[in-house]
Amino acid sequence: MLTTDPKNPSVGYFAWSMGTDGSPRATGAAPDGEEYYAMALYFAAHRWGNGKGIYDYQAEADKILRGMRHHPLLTGTPPFRIHPNDPPFVQPDKPWPSPNNRAAEAEAIKQGKPWPPRFRFTGTPRPVTVGPMVDEASHMIRFVPETNIGGTDASYHLPAFYELWARWGPKEDRAFWARAADVSRDLFTKVTGSQTGLAPDRSNFDLTPATGWDGKPSAFAYDSWRTVSNWSVDYNWWGKDARQRVLSDRIQAFLAGQGVHSFVDRYSLDGKPESSRHSVGMLATTAVGGFAATPGVNSKAFLQELWDTPVPSGEQRYFDGMLYLMSMMHAGGEFRIIEPKR
Repeated sequence: MLTTDPKNPSVGYFAWSMGTDGSPRATGAAPDGEEYYAMALYFAAHRWGNGKGIYDYQAEADKILRGMRHHPLLTGTPPFRIHPNDPPFVQPDKPWPSPNNRAAEAEAIKQGKPWPPRFRFTGTPRPVTVGPMVDEASHMIRFVPETNIGGTDASYHLPAFYELWARWGPKEDRAFWARAADVSRDLFTKVTGSQTGLAPDRSNFDLTPATGWDGKPSAFAYDSWRTVSNWSVDYNWWGKDARQRVLSDRIQAFLAGQGVHSFVDRYSLDGKPESSRHSVGMLATTAVGGFAATPGVNSKAFLQELWDTPVPSGEQRYFDGMLYLMSMMHAGGEFRIIEPKR
């Protein structure tokens, strides 16, 4: 997944999506991936020690963090490759298969509308400039490092990790990550629905709602599921912001009111349903919200529902399954800070 083709402006970053056969589904990066890779490598260094080359976990983590903040501005014109000898990757002219896309297709056919719609990846290739994964002025993680797409994604904000990078990361960047942790805590409070605790998929750096691909203000959607877990793990590890308890209580109360077994996986920020599918991944991260929530009926109900839910399988194993696994690790106390050996 590591981009090594020097003609790809994302060189040094990791391609965010690939098939299980190693074929690309994208040649650009998503900053949440780099964040988790870096954190995992620091924990690996502390658990097993460092070896040589790619097994020097500390050095590899430092390299990723430096790249996230200091990646040079590079420009190229697609199609791009991940590795120099790969065939060029061309984005598909229709959405990837998914239950939601199939439902949209069925509805379009029912209404006599064309399918697939003109997809956003079609058209004449234009130059792409890629830079750092952080916005220096706001101390926020970017949605993507491509400079033509601005804004941030609340589900990428991981203040629990930033606190550790402010202690263990490259010394020249530690103050940045310490500030980023505080900024992220403020963001959670300011972008979420005041009655629902639901976070938008994307926000502008001034914390106003970003405009989605459909031209509408960003709502609570698939990326958003993770945000409750992010602030709750931060509260569990550091306990620095009492507002996170309010947020967890708010979102658990709202979704409990929708039905723990049946709430849907997309909403407007004020709580209007925008889908009909109940998703295991969203359930799982909301259960992790119990780390910050007031102990009681709601926090127990979500934890019990996670425990009773079978391991996801089939088509949605990727996202639902990943969030299920990580949430089980958090809830079971297995995703925890691994300190350096003294």
